Amino acid sequence: MAEPSPLKRFVAAAIMAAGALLALLSGLCSAAFLLAMVASSTQGSMGLAGLLGVLSLVAMVGGVPFFAGLGLIYFGWTIWNGR
Repeated sequence: MAEPSPLKRFVAAAIMAAGALLALLSGLCSAAFLLAMVASSTQGSMGLAGLLGVLSLVAMVGGVPFFAGLGLIYFGWTIWNGR
């Protein structure tokens, strides 16, 4: 199998870097939001229903860009390897 051209490798590296930034920043934001929501429940424990509600909100809002970032990393990796 022939090696990809340097231009394809550069584009692949840029796509992987964008995906890593997207996944990292959305993951950190989701974790910070989750910790803030759990810590702000000053009226005792928020209970299992409250925790599941917060987790589902974080998964809907922060999970989509996180997995999009992982998809970009995979797409860039396939370009890098010439598949």
